[in-house]
Order: sequence, then structure tokens, then C-alpha cells
Amino acid sequence: MASILRVNTLTDASSNNSTPMATVNQGTAKSWVDLNGGTADDSFNVGSDTDNGTGNYSFTFTTNMSNANYSVSGSAGINENVMHCTTAKATTGITVKHRDFGNTLTDLVNSMSTIHGDSA
Repeated sequence: MASILRVNTLTDASSNNSTPMATVNQGTAKSWVDLNGGTADDSFNVGSDTDNGTGNYSFTFTTNMSNANYSVSGSAGINENVMHCTTAKATTGITVKHRDFGNTLTDLVNSMSTIHGDSA
């Protein structure tokens, strides 16, 4: 049987530091993915990943976002010369492209994206 813990605020043992539950909910990552050449090695809240071609990847969320005004943080690189950019955001997922500084799409072994925002 599942249990529910209902609290308004979390606090440390000395009650000196407390955090409202809304801050905990709003401050956690709603999705993240570790891509390896277009395939997800590991992820959270990712239903599927698609390799759209060289340096172009999409993934869908298992639980959608409430709107497309969420934040995407990412990193990718080989020899510190590859850019990670999000080219399309939707409530259902994102598309990420990797370009070198010559603006050429390139595949990578390591690419990480993290999503912060409101889940639907």
C-alpha cells in the first residue's frame, strides 16, 4: 500500500534552515538525458529518443511539460569545440543539435541535457 507524506515545509533538525515544498517541486529537474551518439545511455522522464541525422537529436518526455517556456541546460563537446543548442522546444519534447564552430552538424559521444520548468 502506498503512503503519502503531506508537509508544507521541510526543515533541518535545528529548525534553522527550511524550504517550502513549492521550492522543492519547482527547483528539481523535470527531465534529463545522457546521449551517446544519438542513443540515450540514461535518462529521466524521457519516453523515446530519435537520431534525426548527423548532430540532430530529438527526445520526447514521458510526462509532458505544462508549456514550452521551460529552461534547457546542456553540454556537449569534443576537444572543447562543439556547441550544444536547442532548436525546438515543445510541451512533448525537444530537439538538440550539435555544431562545431564552423557551423557543421557533428555527432558526439557525450551530450547531456537537463530540463527545468513546470510539468503538466
